[in-house]
Amino acid sequence: MRRKSRRLSRRLHRLRKAIRQSAPVSYSIWSIEAVFMLLFWALARLLPVDLASAMGRWFGRRVVSRLGDSRYMRANYRIAFPEADEREITRLIRKSWGNLWAVLAEFPHLGRICDISSSDPRVEIENHAYLEELDRKGAAAVFFTAHLGNWEVLGGLMPAMGRSLTVVYTPQSNPLVDAMVQNWRQRLGMKLVEKHGGIRVLLRDLAAGEALGLLMDQRVDEGEHVPFFERNALTTTAPARLALRTGTDLVPVRILRTGTARYRVIIEPPVSASSQAQDTDTRALEMTRNVNAVFERWIRENPGEWLCLKRRWAKPGKELKEKRGKKRRAA
Repeated sequence: MRRKSRRLSRRLHRLRKAIRQSAPVSYSIWSIEAVFMLLFWALARLLPVDLASAMGRWFGRRVVSRLGDSRYMRANYRIAFPEADEREITRLIRKSWGNLWAVLAEFPHLGRICDISSSDPRVEIENHAYLEELDRKGAAAVFFTAHLGNWEVLGGLMPAMGRSLTVVYTPQSNPLVDAMVQNWRQRLGMKLVEKHGGIRVLLRDLAAGEALGLLMDQRVDEGEHVPFFERNALTTTAPARLALRTGTDLVPVRILRTGTARYRVIIEPPVSASSQAQDTDTRALEMTRNVNAVFERWIRENPGEWLCLKRRWAKPGKELKEKRGKKRRAA
């Protein structure tokens, strides 16, 4: 049965790839996806925030987990949790899909969720003193988080607190859905900079005392091989380099789900390199190793909330090929 399921999954993957190569068909698929997301968000917006979040979680776990492409999720979970059997991995995949769609359903309510001045605040902040110290010094910081809990809370919370935040984002594969997502974010007061080509803007904002917010847990082809769950994984060192170049802190921010559409935002101590490291490359690499160690701890504690839709590690035997490709690009 499992072999038949894997064969069917491979055939569907090849079919999707062939369809994507046809531009007219791609536009049609993008339009259908965009209309579906519009209807989904319209329904979520009509519902109370708790009911919308619960609806999204149910839809992700019961429907999308059966229809969506979970190949890479399964491969990632197998590497991160080698002790888990297939039944447990399937359970984690369903929880991950449920969390993703809860996040999507919470999008129209993100302003309400991040309103800490409310009589019933849905976000509590741990180590708020660090933010107050930044304000006192007029200093910037590079805040980073992972695809855990509701990662969008970081971007919505800072503007709600009167703090400027530049969010580094990766565009969605569907440009129509991407436009809607970026519109939601801008309405919440986030300043958006695309991942590629925005280094000057980021340096300028940090120099002006503005904070950056970004996600660092996904594979980046131009990254470095850094240990992650005891296996090397391509990981961006750009945030560490930015922090070192501007003399700002590289700060982990954990978004921990404590209930339906309720969160604890934990500002952890800044990540640093050892004092023995001298050159920027060595220090940035060491800081990035420490970042991955932070993510490992978070993921081990809440594995079912980790969104890992894309391949995080190279296929067995492909790491050397990645290194050669990276050297060719650098040359």
